[in-house]
Amino acid sequence: MHWPAIRIIAFSQCRDINSTLRTSTSNAILRAEPVEGSCPWKWAPTCKWVAFMLTANLTQRHPIPKSIFLLEENRQAMIRVHRMPSARSGLHVCVPPLYWYSDYVAIIQFIEIWKLQGASHFYIYYQSISRVVLNVIRAYAKQGIVTIIEWRLVPRSTIDPNRSIYRIGHSLAHNDCLLRSNGRFVALVDIDEFIIPK
Repeated sequence: MHWPAIRIIAFSQCRDINSTLRTSTSNAILRAEPVEGSCPWKWAPTCKWVAFMLTANLTQRHPIPKSIFLLEENRQAMIRVHRMPSARSGLHVCVPPLYWYSDYVAIIQFIEIWKLQGASHFYIYYQSISRVVLNVIRAYAKQGIVTIIEWRLVPRSTIDPNRSIYRIGHSLAHNDCLLRSNGRFVALVDIDEFIIPK
């Protein structure tokens, strides 16, 4: 029998993660795997904060909870649970976080070329973009073909993790997009990348 699984995508420093997931009815041990396969990632060895996928299988027949608690040592955080969409249709396109981005013409070109290739929906993540770029993607969002996701920097305390996260965590954004999308096919591409069939 297949029990439901809870997946959490998160940033963490390279370390062993010993966390427990608690629901209103049970506890489960979380398995933590670096999204890039290693920590630190071989392509960015000086970046000490990486994306992790935390997974727990629920082992009892209960309704999927609306929220869960992530427990580690003496700390806990409540996290809302979002169901993955089940309907699968079309080609969706995921764009990792844009930062310091101002080329609105390239955005229009990107969306229109992908539409010609059959793309029906776009997920555009952004951290810092010009007002003109934001207005362009909002116009597409009003048409219902773009979902805009603000990608905030990780909060600072005594250290600033953002100084040690490669490309603002594009791998985490890619995984977030895969979990959000209900596309039958999903392309994970930068704003200057296209797939052109022969």
